[in-house]
Amino acid sequence: MSACQTETPEPAPSTDATPEASGAVASGSVSVSDPFVTATPAGGTGGVFMTLTGGAMPDTLVDARSTIAERVEVHETYDAGDGLRGMRLVESGIPVGVGETVRLAPGGYHVMLLGLADELAVGDTLEMEAVFARAGAVQVRVPVVTLDRVREAM
Repeated sequence: MSACQTETPEPAPSTDATPEASGAVASGSVSVSDPFVTATPAGGTGGVFMTLTGGAMPDTLVDARSTIAERVEVHETYDAGDGLRGMRLVESGIPVGVGETVRLAPGGYHVMLLGLADELAVGDTLEMEAVFARAGAVQVRVPVVTLDRVREAM
């Protein structure tokens, strides 16, 4: 994924596949699994993807944090018309119902890393927090993968 700016159109994705599992983190009302981010140069913008699974109580992903970027935001991709897609901040958060699975994936919901302080190199692991309304901050270890992995997840 290239830079993600509010209301900026991009070509629409055309396929839908599930990425390989890379472990899970659970925190009461929600679990986080299959996180990944693409290799990105310092100063760039990266997209973090993962799967959220609801537990016995509903929850909402309201924020994300990492020291690797100037800003970390929860975004969604939307249909901008004429075959274009745009991205915007999700101000109300991403709801995760009881037992529901929500994929943060290319072409949909995602966490944006804006103004990366350091390069994200393939094989590295990014430390971040996914912040939920009920569960609070959940530590997530995010492997850095090739752009091909992101294409597979589209």
